[in-house]
Amino acid sequence: MIGVKKVPVIIIASTVAIIALIIFQVNWLIQSKNLIEEQFNQKVSMALCSAVESMSKDESTCKVFNKCSKHPGKSNCCTKDFEAIAKSAEFKSKLDTSLKFYNIDLDYEIGIEKRSRNGKEGIKPYKCSLQPITKKDDLELTVYFPGKMKHILGKMSFMLVSSVVILLFITIAFFMINLTLWKLKRILQINTDFFNNLAHEFRTPLTNISLALNMISKRQEEKVSVNYLNVIKT
Repeated sequence: MIGVKKVPVIIIASTVAIIALIIFQVNWLIQSKNLIEEQFNQKVSMALCSAVESMSKDESTCKVFNKCSKHPGKSNCCTKDFEAIAKSAEFKSKLDTSLKFYNIDLDYEIGIEKRSRNGKEGIKPYKCSLQPITKKDDLELTVYFPGKMKHILGKMSFMLVSSVVILLFITIAFFMINLTLWKLKRILQINTDFFNNLAHEFRTPLTNISLALNMISKRQEEKVSVNYLNVIKT
């Protein structure tokens, strides 16, 4: 049986263990989320560059880009032309085909931005150089996925639910076990105190009787009386 003094140690050790398990589980979920996001980023980058490569085979598109590249002073106009081409049904169809090839079916926003821009509203865009189409190197095709985080969390839904259920089950089990151990510790302590008090209550009158017998034994010399005193003493 577990000693009374070991119960607090067991409770503390089990609490530390459950906290460590929660930390490891959360860390594992974060790493899984980063891995899924990294795979998503690679797929989008490959799909985007594949769409640009396909568009570079369109002669009419290449003529527009190459014409603009020969007139640097018309950069604003060229940007508008580039955005019109990027948002055209033909280009979106090519991009949709590339994204579906990599099993990506999310709404997106597409546009043309300069390399110096970091994206809008803190959203990191996916970029691909337009060099396969034009010689200009200061513009990039960009794609935004507003529902990216929701998509990643959806991929992790099974892991999240299973982790929460397992952690909840283990936490409840540890709590019940620790609560039971704590109650047993209290019961053992109560029993120990009871028997100590009981032994003390028996020991006090027995000690008095023993002292009285010793005093009487010194005064009694009759054989009958001594026999009775021995019986009492025993």
